[in-house]
Amino acid sequence: MLSGSETPTGGTALVFGSSIATGLETIHKNMGFCPQSDAMSPFLTVTEVFDFFGNLRGITNLQQVTELLITMLRLDTHRFKEFKMLSGGNKRKVSLGVALLGGPSVMFLDEPSTGMDPQARRSMWTAIKSILPGRSAVLTTHLMDEAEALCNRIAILVNGQLAAVGSVPHLKTKFGGGMLLELVCSSLDKVDAIKAFILELCPEAVLLDFHRTSLRYNLPSSSDVTLAKAFRSLQASKLKEGS
Repeated sequence: MLSGSETPTGGTALVFGSSIATGLETIHKNMGFCPQSDAMSPFLTVTEVFDFFGNLRGITNLQQVTELLITMLRLDTHRFKEFKMLSGGNKRKVSLGVALLGGPSVMFLDEPSTGMDPQARRSMWTAIKSILPGRSAVLTTHLMDEAEALCNRIAILVNGQLAAVGSVPHLKTKFGGGMLLELVCSSLDKVDAIKAFILELCPEAVLLDFHRTSLRYNLPSSSDVTLAKAFRSLQASKLKEGS
């Protein structure tokens, strides 16, 4: 509703003093938007996408801006590929690049790192943080580490209801618990063995994220696994299996 994608059934909100009910045209001139679904023409190349939206923005030094975005988002080797040929992670990078075009005053980023591996995700965080000074951004994400890396204020929704609002230290102090365990397997054929090992180490472990050989678990505070025990077990398993 804040971005204008949905019409509110009641009430209103102000973005830089303009109402979303009556002033969307003014808001859109100062707004960047990265939707959850990549709404791009499948036949445009990466460069053509930036050129198209840059012209809509009225950017005069468009070639310079396009080169900057391609470098910032590490899309240089994909610049002449059609959008439909890109991986899911690179499509998200292009969508983010469109949102960043023209240095908008406010940005709405809906799960911008969906489908990315951990390295690409951190690269995207760097790109977002580089343009944030002097601007406002509203970010939605399922990843707490992404929220922690990019946000100075976090709101947590549960079943559509606002459950908590505050800074990262405040929320960690009040609701935090357990440990976050990130693993990278040496090969794909060892992933199942690692999963079995983690569940043996901590039956209450919850798999939060899984991409090829990278796994991320939450070890709840209710378990009897200490940091020292986790490290000893991991080291012993690594020496035993050579993984």
